[in-house]
Amino acid sequence: MVSASSNATEGKRLPVVYISHGGPNLVFEDTKPSRDLQKLGNKLSKLEPKAVVVFSAHWETRDNVAVQTSNVNSLIYDFYGFPKHYYQVTYDSKGDANVSRRVLELLKQGGIEAVEEKKRGIDHGVWVPFTKMFPTPNFPIVQVSLKDRGSMEEHIKIGAALAALRDEGVLLIGSGSAVHNLRDLGRYMNGMPPNFVVQFDKDLEHMCCNLQGVERENALCSLKSHPILRNAHPSIEHLIPVHIVAGAAGNDKGVRVIDAMPFSTITWSAFAFGL
Repeated sequence: MVSASSNATEGKRLPVVYISHGGPNLVFEDTKPSRDLQKLGNKLSKLEPKAVVVFSAHWETRDNVAVQTSNVNSLIYDFYGFPKHYYQVTYDSKGDANVSRRVLELLKQGGIEAVEEKKRGIDHGVWVPFTKMFPTPNFPIVQVSLKDRGSMEEHIKIGAALAALRDEGVLLIGSGSAVHNLRDLGRYMNGMPPNFVVQFDKDLEHMCCNLQGVERENALCSLKSHPILRNAHPSIEHLIPVHIVAGAAGNDKGVRVIDAMPFSTITWSAFAFGL
């Protein structure tokens, strides 16, 4: 089990959360999305988590799930064409080998092949939103990879394997984007968002907030055949973290914690389970 000094998490099951993380410009913005992430982070911080385990759309590994085991979280500036100062952002956080070992243990108990990753830092799908949510974290942050080409069902299973962490004071966060279509971003930049953006976000909200347990998991896995999936997600890595979160949520009710606020072909929706 994860060990830490006694705090507000003792005896309480922590929630699981899916967020839409935005681009690196978020770090420098005072906008409704940035303020909403800040408010959400404040609410989660009051739960006094012992650690945060996070899955980002920007780390996929081919054969096995990888778990970051470094005690120092260097930043990965995994974006291109931005002004120089974007690559000079700092965000101080640490990892924790004990938390990493516990994640590896639970994954293996769940029948999921998992390996250590000793050198990798945290990517912008983590540190960008966390600069707003947890600007000065007093808990360790451990990133875990998605499984490249892994099915939605496999990622539900990953989340379910880690659900026990919630009872050990660990906050689980999936970071992606409820709708994420950069391909058509410029096309709709100066007008109303296309219908598929609004519709897919609403469908995702229904699944997350009106369904529970196996019914919710099955509905989320059915998104692979959703008629507008490839409009909303030309590639699905920004959607997949919601499957991990749903797997860890079990029968807990989901609630919307950040509105969609569609911007062209991207939305900001965030959902929490068990909050």
